[in-house]
Amino acid sequence: MGLSVVSWRRIMTAVPVTYETWLVLLSIVIAIQGAYVGLSLAVQIGAATGMRRRLLLAGAAFSLAIAIWTMHFVGMLAARVPFTVDYLVFPTLLSFLVCVVVVGAAVYAAISGPLTLLRLTLSACLMGGGIFAMHYIGMSALSDSAYMIHDPYYVAASMAIAIAASGLALWLATGRGGRPPLILSAIALGVAVSGMHYTAMAGLTLLPHPGAAAGTPALSTDLLAIIVAIVAFCVSGIFLLILSLQAEAVAKQAERELRLAIKTIPALVWTALPDGSLDFINQRWQEIGLSLDNLQGSEWINVLHPDERGEVADRWRIAVETGTPYENIERVRRADGEYRWFLSRAQPLRDEFGSIVKWYGTDTDIEDQKRAEDALRESEQRFRDFTESASDWYWETGPDHRFIAHLVSEQLLDKIGVLPNSRIGMLRWDFARDLEEEPEKWRLHMATLDAHEPFRDFRYKAASRDGSEVYIAASGKPLFDSEGRFLGYRGVARQITAAVRAALLEEALQEAKVVGDNIAHDLRTPLTRVRIRLERGREHAATLEELRAVADQAIAGLDQSLTTITALLRITEIEHSRRREGFSEVQLAALIREAGDLYDPIAENKSVSLHVEAPDSAVVRGDRDLLFEAVANLVDNAVKFTPEGGRVELALLHPEGETVIRVSDTGPGISETEREAVTQRFYRSDKSRNIKGLGLGLSMVAAIIKLHGFRFNISAGPGCTVEIACPHAD
Repeated sequence: MGLSVVSWRRIMTAVPVTYETWLVLLSIVIAIQGAYVGLSLAVQIGAATGMRRRLLLAGAAFSLAIAIWTMHFVGMLAARVPFTVDYLVFPTLLSFLVCVVVVGAAVYAAISGPLTLLRLTLSACLMGGGIFAMHYIGMSALSDSAYMIHDPYYVAASMAIAIAASGLALWLATGRGGRPPLILSAIALGVAVSGMHYTAMAGLTLLPHPGAAAGTPALSTDLLAIIVAIVAFCVSGIFLLILSLQAEAVAKQAERELRLAIKTIPALVWTALPDGSLDFINQRWQEIGLSLDNLQGSEWINVLHPDERGEVADRWRIAVETGTPYENIERVRRADGEYRWFLSRAQPLRDEFGSIVKWYGTDTDIEDQKRAEDALRESEQRFRDFTESASDWYWETGPDHRFIAHLVSEQLLDKIGVLPNSRIGMLRWDFARDLEEEPEKWRLHMATLDAHEPFRDFRYKAASRDGSEVYIAASGKPLFDSEGRFLGYRGVARQITAAVRAALLEEALQEAKVVGDNIAHDLRTPLTRVRIRLERGREHAATLEELRAVADQAIAGLDQSLTTITALLRITEIEHSRRREGFSEVQLAALIREAGDLYDPIAENKSVSLHVEAPDSAVVRGDRDLLFEAVANLVDNAVKFTPEGGRVELALLHPEGETVIRVSDTGPGISETEREAVTQRFYRSDKSRNIKGLGLGLSMVAAIIKLHGFRFNISAGPGCTVEIACPHAD
């Protein structure tokens, strides 16, 4: 009687523990079944609010605690020991209460927000710790019947099993959802409880106790088994009944809402059996005069347009056989015989095994939409026809003036071979043929584009597929968005090659006529004079010397005529020459000084002061001989028309972006009305009639300037100022 507990442990032998197999299996089934009920409640907490949320949380915690607690004690009942075991009431009840609180906290932590790794870990530790605590607190209820020794390794293993399996169960239940994962999570939680329990029991050593504590209330094993079994199944049954009733109520409410939605939506709704035969339609079908009798089974084929029945039937059959969603546009006949376009769609409903249990479909009336689309297409075609009739192509450029659309008409495509996308990404001047010939025109056009101003009939030269030149007239309008940001240009263009060539031909013919008239006029006088002199010489010359003098005068007249013809041929050669291909860099300063040196003695002989100013570094691209000829001609005119004591200036200037050759004098000048006329062939003003000349000098200068693409300007003085503006050589 006076031996200590340690002494009892030394002299007593551990009691062997065996298990009743069917009770072990029953304990696992109870754990899984109770876990399923509890988790079924838990997964509904996230979508609930208010009192329903609190009731679901309490129910989930209570049902899970019942499952865990019941499994524990049924598992204990499955253990067979050779002595009577009684359970203390207080530890038994405490283990249940601890399980309810801790498991409830774990469920709340898992469903109160997104299931992050931290939240899952915390919830798993809480639930696993609750199972662990419930087990060892419940085991302490045996303290009056036996001594218990727990192996620390098995204790740690049971704790790890409880936490890991609880985490898996919560992840499956709250992270995946749906019935199959819920069963899996219930199995995982049942394994967590059972695995933890039997692992802990495997590490338990029982030593018989010499006697029970006097007066301590206890429950016998048989009585406890009856109580536990009744309580567990009643609680599970109650909660299963609640779940069934609730699911039925939710299903009925969903059905009522679905029927209301089907009645109110504007579409024609229908359902079909898994074999594709139609079995339900909503009331909207009555609005087009059709009933279920007209459509049931496969009768719906007969309300389709005859031209489409075969194709629609084949597509629906393929959708039913393959289980793929159905979509088609088809014509349906109303009761009054009118066919209207409908967009028909259907989706299969599958069960948890993937089998189709129903087809749900809608038919939406798109007749008005189809008519609008047809009208839009007709309008677009009409606009396209008008555009192609009014112009040869439509174009569009972006903010950087590069083409983003270039649509050429079929007729023009055959003529010039410009592909619709051949200009995409290019600038208009990238493929122009007259950029160097008319730089001023292109400079002004680029300034218009940069200013975002509209333009009309801008004419330029381009190349066709075979390399021949074509003339184009383009018109464009700037585009801006709602905030005023520049988006680019949109416009049209026309090929005007025939019109331009006709105009050039007419101009050439007119010019030839004028030139011919001028030549006839200017040659008739000297030739008439030659003829008269020869006739007089033949009739009146008495000596050889007199006849020779007549012949000399005739030769001088003929030389004047030849000089005129030579000058005309020179101008024509310059205007139609390909000397541009031989352009090179020209040092203008040396050219200016050379022209000054040439005319300085002539000016000095006439008592005219010639001042030359030509700083170095001025370089242009051109034909040096032609440029010298142009400058010499201008200086010759200035010296010729400047009276004695006057002054002629030949200067090379450098305003911004260009070089200017300026020839100014103190002569009579050229009136504003004659400034364009003086560059025409054979034109001579009244002021120059008494001065020897042919009237072709400025015509030749103008031809040379045009060949180089320079600008030629004549302005009043006093005297006359002539300028040749040349862009710098790049």
